[in-house]
Amino acid sequence: NDQLTLSPRASIAWFPPKSSWTFRLATGIYHQALLFKEVKKVVLEEGNYITYLNRDVKSPRSAQIIFASDYYFKKWGRPFKLTGELYYKYIDRIIPYQVDNMKVTYRGENCADGFAFGGDVKLFGEFVPGTDSWVSVSLLNTKENIYGDGCGYLPRPTDQRFNVSLFFQDYFPGYESLKFNIKLVCAAGYPFWSPYSSTNANNIPRMKNYFRFDIGAVYQLERGVDS
Repeated sequence: NDQLTLSPRASIAWFPPKSSWTFRLATGIYHQALLFKEVKKVVLEEGNYITYLNRDVKSPRSAQIIFASDYYFKKWGRPFKLTGELYYKYIDRIIPYQVDNMKVTYRGENCADGFAFGGDVKLFGEFVPGTDSWVSVSLLNTKENIYGDGCGYLPRPTDQRFNVSLFFQDYFPGYESLKFNIKLVCAAGYPFWSPYSSTNANNIPRMKNYFRFDIGAVYQLERGVDS
């Protein structure tokens, strides 16, 4: 579509002297590069569905701001870092899409705007000496308003309200090369609805919450280097 996009961004960080805290502030405008699926538009003409390329589609655009802070400390004689982030994003020129099992269908036109906001907290450190582990909690709320449908702002297909995850590593004493890890994920279900049902903000069902538990092992191969 011969569109020229600019994505200016800026960030600033503050490291208070003699402090374990750091602070960051970032903002900017971002243009999402178009996919081929996003420019395909399907219309009904004389009883037949016709697909054509919509050359008037523009890249979806967002303006966002992020505030983050890190806190470094020691516990049990080992280093830890606590990170927190708050963010807000306004999005326009959205190309709405629907998910049908593994198939993603776009509307092929810029016909919505929306927003996303939330926060993340992550604790990272050596719960076991010499290994890296972490636990994180994330909250998200993202909605979009499709023009002309009369439904107002509805949850986007990616509206996963919360996500809690844990990654923990350990090893046998004396066998530091052999490490075992566990990963636990608990997340809210995504919204979904039938294309033939009436839709409003009060009757959108969600999938069941998602749980996952993994156990893994890693063996590190070490090779001596001649001086």
